[in-house]
Amino acid sequence: MVNEISPHQVERAHFSADQKTVKLRKVDGGTQVATMVPGAQNNLIELLLQDDVPFTVDAVESNVAGAALSAVSRLAFPAFLVASFLATRNGPTGGGMGSNATEISKAKSDLEMGPVTGVNFGDVAGCDGSKLELTEVVEFLVNPAKYEKVGARAPRGVVMEGPPGT
Repeated sequence: MVNEISPHQVERAHFSADQKTVKLRKVDGGTQVATMVPGAQNNLIELLLQDDVPFTVDAVESNVAGAALSAVSRLAFPAFLVASFLATRNGPTGGGMGSNATEISKAKSDLEMGPVTGVNFGDVAGCDGSKLELTEVVEFLVNPAKYEKVGARAPRGVVMEGPPGT
């Protein structure tokens, strides 16, 4: 093929889009198709320019839809990971329980103080044993150091039954 270009036997050259094949149209009207070795097209182009042989190259077909789909598919999984991380970090209401890793064990409830009624334990009639246990719970909450010395733990809650004052 190179031997035909130098003595001006080639009228026109046409490169494929992948630059692996070249089609030569000879001066006598014949055509020749050749497969090129990668990297050889630069030498062939220089030779064509030296002998003033016009040449064309097919445009690479671009698939815009395929490229867009490829880009979206590459970004979908990382976007899902970031969104799920932010959703669990901020909570469903934008900052619920566990919005900060150090505040996981802290309760988010507010203490509601009831109205002051002026009723004391002495004013309540009924089971003396229940009153005694409730008095111990109150004492533990007021003075926890005294009970912790003996190994007692704080109560998780107190279940009270019946209407108030009984």
